[in-house]
Amino acid sequence: MREALDEAKLDALMISSPGEENLGMASRYYTSGFTGSAGVVLVTRERAIIAADFRYTEQAERECVPRGFEVFPALGGRKEWFAKFAGEAGIAGKRVGLATHDRRMQAGALLTWLSRALPAADRPKWLPAPDIIGRLRKVKDPEEVVLLQRAIDISDAAFEAARTRPRTGDHRSSGR
Repeated sequence: MREALDEAKLDALMISSPGEENLGMASRYYTSGFTGSAGVVLVTRERAIIAADFRYTEQAERECVPRGFEVFPALGGRKEWFAKFAGEAGIAGKRVGLATHDRRMQAGALLTWLSRALPAADRPKWLPAPDIIGRLRKVKDPEEVVLLQRAIDISDAAFEAARTRPRTGDHRSSGR
């Protein structure tokens, strides 16, 4: 991902923006392993951080820390925690890309609004990002290939079992 940041001339990538967390669930999960419904992922050249509110901090610690993520407790109102998050993440004045799915929902406008909680010099520059996560998701590592094959095997076995068993109410099995 960091190589992709370099290629895109970005200092960081934000996946899911505050208030639009559900929209980026698949990319957030792929990147961080987080299965909760609300959380914001930020990957910089040096750090990987997930902001999660009080409902999800323990879950984020359990799921994301093993993948190298820091957990930021997103406490208080959006403006309040986001200003602190941006400051602690060190994205002031940096080029921060927004994941593709967020652009469709005009996350840039929301993030600009949130950034107003920061002094002008501390605001990041929000930019549309290329589909970094989508490109990465296309390439499967050996573990993903094993899981995909397992899912295929289970589906094949279920289909075969359903195909060969008589069904209740099936006229062919009753001789009619």
